[in-house]
Amino acid sequence: MEIQKLKDVVRGSGKYLIYGSSGSGKTHSLSTMPVEKTLIINAEHGLRTLDDICPDLDVANIDSLDDLRDVVGMLEPYDYIGIDSLSTIADLALREAMELSKDGRKAYVAMADKVFGIVETFNKMPQTVIYLAQEGRVNPEEAGLFNYSYCPELPGKKFAARLPYLFDFVWSLRIRQTETKEGLVTERRFQTNMDGTGSYLAKSRSQRFDLFEEVNFASIFNKLNKKGN
Repeated sequence: MEIQKLKDVVRGSGKYLIYGSSGSGKTHSLSTMPVEKTLIINAEHGLRTLDDICPDLDVANIDSLDDLRDVVGMLEPYDYIGIDSLSTIADLALREAMELSKDGRKAYVAMADKVFGIVETFNKMPQTVIYLAQEGRVNPEEAGLFNYSYCPELPGKKFAARLPYLFDFVWSLRIRQTETKEGLVTERRFQTNMDGTGSYLAKSRSQRFDLFEEVNFASIFNKLNKKGN
């Protein structure tokens, strides 16, 4: 075993799980990644919002877990990977599991194992990975110690509760209204940590971010990697 410096072990800009409601701008946020170095793994087939913004973005369309496994061998040229979305991939895994087992509980366990394996595979890669997910709502008693109401929407309550621990950043993409001198302004912002209201699940393995950050991954990566902060 080789002893290394931490700066040589931590690679890329981390693994992000971004969730939000329909229309909040999750897919659009991927347009702020460096286009020439980015691959989008497209399970939702909803990238039309990016057509006019970054038509030269590389995209791998997948319809099954076998397609996803094939893509894993094609990632070397890229520094950034966007996965749209983890919710849909979990649905694909559940569908495959249900075809193999009539026992619903066994199917959900099999689905969880498959998706954990997928996340583990991508998390071991040196690239920066952005996972998108749909937004779901939970009862406070299901949220455990963190008393949140909104979180990533994934099949299986226990599975969904465990998944955020696998990521460096779990952020909610929120549409907020802010009072300014010019009046009420509607903004899209990443919520990077819990805000004490018990509303949105969020965490960051970095102290460099404000509670609400601009929806711009180029800016996020620069802030994270800036020396001296």
